[in-house]
This record gives sequence, structure tokens and C-alpha cells, in this order.
Amino acid sequence: MAATKENPIIFYDLHDGKGSSWSPNPYKTRMCLNLKGLPYRVEYMLLSEVEHKLKELGVGPTSDTFPHYTLPVIADPSSDPDGNPTYVAESFAIAVYLDEKYPAPKYPVIFPSGTRGVQHLLVNQYLPSLVGSLIPMLFPKLPQILDEQTMDYLRRTRPPELLKPLPEEEETKKWEDARNKFIGVAKSLDFNGEDSFIMGSQPSFIDFAFGGAFFLIEKIDGARMKIIADGKWGNYWKRLQEIEGNSSQVD
Repeated sequence: MAATKENPIIFYDLHDGKGSSWSPNPYKTRMCLNLKGLPYRVEYMLLSEVEHKLKELGVGPTSDTFPHYTLPVIADPSSDPDGNPTYVAESFAIAVYLDEKYPAPKYPVIFPSGTRGVQHLLVNQYLPSLVGSLIPMLFPKLPQILDEQTMDYLRRTRPPELLKPLPEEEETKKWEDARNKFIGVAKSLDFNGEDSFIMGSQPSFIDFAFGGAFFLIEKIDGARMKIIADGKWGNYWKRLQEIEGNSSQVD
């Protein structure tokens, strides 16, 4: 049974205490659902609520290391009217599931033919070092966008240095280093043409992974985002925002 507006996919996302999404990982799944045009309804929870809620749903851990329970998770309706939904956790696994359950040509593909392996490599081996360079600047500013309950949870469960602001001079240098890394990636993407995505002419999972980083930067520091996402990245981010804006979310 395919998801319908009357019986949509349930997409579990994190909210900031004010009802707005903020995390780059669920962003990837939101974009996959929008790309495919699959109807979905969002159920939000706070970061501190994730483990309890997923255990309650019967969803297993996604990692052997802390945090063991993470979002995104989706619940795909059962083909049996009286059956339980299929729960899928972790953004890459969700994308694979969606391509297999809702295949082309009826639905756009998240992984163009022959790219699943290389996208997994990029997301798990290359992108973490690029995005990791942003963490020292972004995490100390999370109190600007998150509620106090979430911040209390982060202070209790994350290393204190992760949330400690950098000296201004060091922060400026790290932002410049990060910008240069993105410029380097953009030069490689130029070989695909002016309006290309990373895998070619169509958006795919790796684009949503890059987009998740941009999404968080813009949430925390919109002025900095304009510096990072200038030129090619600015055009790229605009096209990703169009996919986000063409949402298949239902109330």
C-alpha cells in the first residue's frame, strides 16, 4: 500500500522548542520525501525525548555508540489496514527504503542508477570531515535557536568543549578555512556544468546531505551563510530550497 494524503508516511523530526525543525539529519529525509512527492505528516519531538519515544514505538537503536537512538525515523503505512507500519531509521537507510518501495519511473529516484555506493562513500567518509570543520563554530551558538530543555540535555550528554565559544580570532580563521574547503568542492562541481547537482543534472541524497549543513548554518548564522553560500553554492542552495518549498507534507 502506497502512502496517501489520508494515510501518509509519518516523519519523526526534531524541533527547537518552538515547533521548527533545526537538525541537518532529519532535513535529508524531509528532502527525500519532497523529491518523491510522497505525502507525509511530521511528528516533532525534543532531542531529550528521542530515546524514550523510539523505544515506545519499538524502533531499535541506530548506533552502538552514544547517542544510540537518533532521528530521522519514518513510519510507512502497512498494506494491511489492520497492520503495523514499517519503521525505518537513519537517513541513508530511509532513502534506500524509499527508492525500493516507491521506485521509478512513477517516483523520482533518490539514488540515480549506479550511484548508491559512491554516495554512501561520500556521505560517510568525505562529508564528515567537511561538515566537522563547522562544528566548533556552530555548536556554541545552538542556544540561539534551541529551547532550554534541549540545551540542558546537550550540556549533560556532550563534551563541554563542544559548546564552548571559540575566541573571536580563532573562530574567524576557522570560518575562512571552512569557506575555502567549500570553494574547493565548488571547483570540482564546475566540471558538471553551471546548474548541476553533485551527481549530475538531478538532485540526489548527497545533495540533501550538503543541504543539511547549509540548513543549520542558515538557522544559526544567516549572515555567515551568505558568505559560505556565495557564487556557485548560492545558486545550488537556492535550487535545494525550491525542493524544500515544493513540500508534499500534509496536515
